[in-house]
Amino acid sequence: MMDRILQFSMCRNYVLYYGHRQEEMLSLFDMAVVDPAGQTDGSIQHIKKAGTLVIGYLSVLEICPWSREFSFLKKDDYLQSEGQPLINPKFNNYWVDLRSESWTNLLLHKVSYFLNYLKYDGVFFDTLGYIEENGYPLSRKQESIFLLTQIVRRIRETFPRHILIQNGGLAEIIQYTSPFLNAVCWENPPDRERVKVPWLPVLVDNLNKIKSEYNIQILLLTEGQSRDIPAVRKMAKEQSFLAYHAKDGYTGKINIDSVAYSLKKEGLGLC
Repeated sequence: MMDRILQFSMCRNYVLYYGHRQEEMLSLFDMAVVDPAGQTDGSIQHIKKAGTLVIGYLSVLEICPWSREFSFLKKDDYLQSEGQPLINPKFNNYWVDLRSESWTNLLLHKVSYFLNYLKYDGVFFDTLGYIEENGYPLSRKQESIFLLTQIVRRIRETFPRHILIQNGGLAEIIQYTSPFLNAVCWENPPDRERVKVPWLPVLVDNLNKIKSEYNIQILLLTEGQSRDIPAVRKMAKEQSFLAYHAKDGYTGKINIDSVAYSLKKEGLGLC
């Protein structure tokens, strides 16, 4: 069996899908990022048997009220402002305090369950990018980045041959976590020609430096009907990044373009 890290380095396409099952479609890609809640033991093994790497979604910073883990946490485990838990207004999810030992243990347990029991090939760390956004308490920012880095480091030390992917956190967090990652995902990047902001070319340059220094792959991810999609595809080609466009959303119909399909069908893009 090919080593996962080597297999990942040979990937030429990927898919991100948070819906249910669809193992036949997911098996057409070299790598599939999925929500474990939408998959079964059988579907995971079906995808892996086809030669596709399967990566499990994991929310690092926020938790939804209806999740099973929510019942294990207490008020002190959540990030608070004036004695009240902070909630992401976009999704109504709670932000977790990374100082919480209970939350850290839950995260580590879930990673172990994904990788050791369910046999996922890696983990896709999501929601951590909120630390860099304006709504996150500035007084807690640097400590949260430090604690997050320690969590990622601990997971890497425990699972040295599994794939670790970070979604977001491209301004500051990536500077600390990159030594422990195999890839970083840039979600919905803007068109550099349409959006004239000084930080955009700097960010691209920094990603390329990190890619070169730590042998990290860069994933571009777009969703919906964004007018920036052609530019993102051009960027992926020019920078040798991997790109996926979820035109029907992350739970909708899986998007298989002719290039990704032909690569897999002919065996040219198989990991």
